[in-house]
Amino acid sequence: MEHREYYEPLSSMIADFIESDDHRFEVRMHYHDGYEILFFEQARALFRADITICDIADGDVLFIRPYTMHTAYRFLEGPYRRYYINIASGILEQFARRMGMADVVEALSERPFTLFHTGREQALLRRAHERFESIWRLTDGKRGRWQERTQAELVLLLSDLADSAVRDSAYREPARGNLHFSRMLAYIDQRLREGVTLRDLEEEFFLSRHYICRLFRQHTGLTVSQYVNRKKVILAQQLLIDPGATVTDACYGSGFAHIQYFSKVFKKVTGMTPTAYRKAAASSERSFWTGEGADDREEDPAPPKTID
Repeated sequence: MEHREYYEPLSSMIADFIESDDHRFEVRMHYHDGYEILFFEQARALFRADITICDIADGDVLFIRPYTMHTAYRFLEGPYRRYYINIASGILEQFARRMGMADVVEALSERPFTLFHTGREQALLRRAHERFESIWRLTDGKRGRWQERTQAELVLLLSDLADSAVRDSAYREPARGNLHFSRMLAYIDQRLREGVTLRDLEEEFFLSRHYICRLFRQHTGLTVSQYVNRKKVILAQQLLIDPGATVTDACYGSGFAHIQYFSKVFKKVTGMTPTAYRKAAASSERSFWTGEGADDREEDPAPPKTID
């Protein structure tokens, strides 16, 4: 599947709803350059964001900040009903400032994601369902004053989440295999700018190449090099948001050693060249959905060979 750019005239916002009698597929680890808010009306699964793992149950709401690598996986048998909202970061932040809710968005973004067990409070669960259902139908139908009404529903939704007393602060401890994997992710984050290879992981953690590759495929759907390159691209995207940053700054600042290779990988992951992304970020007029749905059947472009 080729990369596609997803955006809507209203503040680059997407909303959808999925319903299935037995939802068992697994999503590759991915990220967005906008905020993501999900309401799991019915679901049983595990959710991973970088090195953190938590359980997803009926009525849970996830607020995920931009550029967070994440995936839901290990869905258990049973019905699945999920609402989804993705909104460009610059647009939501501008909207929050205008509505006097900048502190709310800032508080919700302190961690890569925040989990709310709205199913534990019937009143909150009912309001969450009403908000997500309304936003989905408004953005799908686009009738009347749908933009103003959608913004009003967003205000109510953010207010409910900010006032909620059912946030989850106790996340699942990784099992043995997950513990190895979590430690490798932390190691990659610490040394991202220096560059991390499969051999580095083998030598650092005294694990076999086969075992490491199996862990990455199991938990992310990616190879080690694909995962590392996506983390570098995330860093590059964040650097390119700065109007004063150049493509060269983003290349070397994110750990790439060659401009040409950086541009090739950046476009493969995001569907855009670094220059095009920089212009889009400066204008704040569009939001690009990145990562999920990428064609990961092939490796990322091979880096140029260097002479030792």
